[in-house]
Amino acid sequence: MKTYLKIITTLLMLSCLKMEAQAQDTAKYPQTVVIRTLESVGIGKGIDSKMVIVNPNNEIQTINLEHLNTLDILEGVEHNTKTLHLELQKWHNQGFEVKSSTVLTLSQLIITTVILQKN
Repeated sequence: MKTYLKIITTLLMLSCLKMEAQAQDTAKYPQTVVIRTLESVGIGKGIDSKMVIVNPNNEIQTINLEHLNTLDILEGVEHNTKTLHLELQKWHNQGFEVKSSTVLTLSQLIITTVILQKN
């Protein structure tokens, strides 16, 4: 009986140490969210415009954005800007802050990357 008690106690101690180590690993690296928008620009359809969100658990969500048609670009810009704003606001309300952002403009593609973190 004492042997079983020692084994159970040892297993409990080891699992507590493992949980403590995992908590320390989480504390080392802040929770991070990556938001990337791919906006197609030009006359005609082109590639699909999308927003891709990777949450702190590495789960991916995709949201459709509007194609930026050069004949009526304002409509698409308004829609896509509002969609990005709502997504940023959602994460800000959960305590995340923008740490960096970049924009890459190619001939018919605008790629925006926003990184948010929570300490």
